[in-house]
Amino acid sequence: YDILGLAPGVTYYFRVSSLHGSSIDGSFTQSEWGPSQSVATQEPTLAIDLDIASSVGGSSAPPYILGLNIIPANVITSDNYIIFRTTSNAVGGLEMYLKSTNGSLYNSSGNQINSVSAPSQDLASISSGYGIRNDSTTNSQNNTSGNLGTINVMSSPIDYTDTGAVTKVGGPSTTFQKIFDTNGLPIYTGVSGYKVKAKSSFSEQSGTYTETLTYIPVGSY
Repeated sequence: YDILGLAPGVTYYFRVSSLHGSSIDGSFTQSEWGPSQSVATQEPTLAIDLDIASSVGGSSAPPYILGLNIIPANVITSDNYIIFRTTSNAVGGLEMYLKSTNGSLYNSSGNQINSVSAPSQDLASISSGYGIRNDSTTNSQNNTSGNLGTINVMSSPIDYTDTGAVTKVGGPSTTFQKIFDTNGLPIYTGVSGYKVKAKSSFSEQSGTYTETLTYIPVGSY
């Protein structure tokens, strides 16, 4: 059974006794108290680390900048990953949300390479667009007990998974949308890596295009 309403960061001691008696004649007695057991509750924790690196073993420091050298009519993939690392004891799990500032790669002249339409698009079949794609080989977590969560990348409403064509991507929205969760369970040393893919047409003006992505982790306690 569950005991609710306990405070975090406190050690509680429990003893249990049982009920003896008969439901027929209404005679009930209580057994002796059992041995004392103790348990300490934890403070809520949620730790997040972001890195831009060529492998999940790499690390980086702010500002977090990922570059792409886009060649018109070609699907270009970033050399580096956007890497999320997370640990949380949130009993209802952790959810990671992502938002695009402009909904496009944007330059100062007002030209843009739009984020692809939801849930996903194959850049090889359109003239221009950009998006993000998980690399499932980067997803990992420590779950030796089998009681913790795992990285679960979203396929809806935006599909960030690496299923289908290698040029398929999910386009970040201008509103926060979930990129992955931990299946409703706490997670320990979770890792998930994503690459950016983009394609421009010859009609787009040459120059520097930028976009800002914002992420928010949410724990359910």
